Amino acid sequence: MYPRAVNADSRLDRTMSYRRKGWKVTQMSKGEFLDTLRSKLTGEIPPGKVRENIDYYSQYINDKVRTGIAEQDVIQMLGDPLLIARTIIDTQGCSEATDSGTAYSYETDPQESRGRSFGRSKTMKTWQILVIVLVILAVLFSILRVLIPIILPIVLIGFVISYFSKRR
Repeated sequence: MYPRAVNADSRLDRTMSYRRKGWKVTQMSKGEFLDTLRSKLTGEIPPGKVRENIDYYSQYINDKVRTGIAEQDVIQMLGDPLLIARTIIDTQGCSEATDSGTAYSYETDPQESRGRSFGRSKTMKTWQILVIVLVILAVLFSILRVLIPIILPIVLIGFVISYFSKRR
């Protein structure tokens, strides 16, 4: 009898079910967590950002430990450092420049990018003008709503008085 092949998906499913049941799959120290995070970030984002993120997570773990939470529990609450690294790379990699001076971009044609951003700014200006006009109209209507009960009787009395004064 041959051993049954186990694919990565079934291992992942088992790991996720262990986590759902509250079982600890792996124990990781603060140093291992930060080293894993550092190794995955290095080369993907600028070195300054790598240090910034490592310092942040190190400080975060230290702060939680000082409040009385066990280091292992803090690391488990943070989750997988590989997933954290992927999230950092995806979010910072698109907006930050790399050491070579180029920025990550999803645009393929710079001319096309300029045209779209120009169109967006026109649309934003149109929306801003529309919002300003609506706010002004709302203020005017609220003022008129208060003044009409006062002004209307005065105007009607003025018309009545002018009507009777012309008849004499």
